[in-house]
Amino acid sequence: MNKHFSILLVLFLFILIMPANAEVTWIPGKAGTGERLGLVNKPVTVDYLGITRFRYAIQDNQGYRERSAATPWCLDGKIDLDYRHNPMIYKIPSWWAEVEDGVIFVEAESQVAIALLTDVCKAAKFTTKSH
Repeated sequence: MNKHFSILLVLFLFILIMPANAEVTWIPGKAGTGERLGLVNKPVTVDYLGITRFRYAIQDNQGYRERSAATPWCLDGKIDLDYRHNPMIYKIPSWWAEVEDGVIFVEAESQVAIALLTDVCKAAKFTTKSH
């Protein structure tokens, strides 16, 4: 009887702990500065200007946090600059992310960042454009 109770207790504790990361699809590997990146499983949206909006997660030595982000680098489900945006400004795949005190520009320089953006663009292909 104690064995069954112990198993149930472990499962219950696992379920309690799991939801924090259950909503994130983590990208294998680490970005250039050692953080893990993941796509938060919330709807990816595309506005009428071709800007794809998404949420992503970061796990590093500062802990776990989520950021809202936007990119013009998704077109037809692939990483490609939407033709409505200036290639002189956006030279490499990138996104804008909200932080506590403003907005930062993130260049997808690591394979993990490119993989995150790839997942975002795939998800964006199947969304309805908002006006």
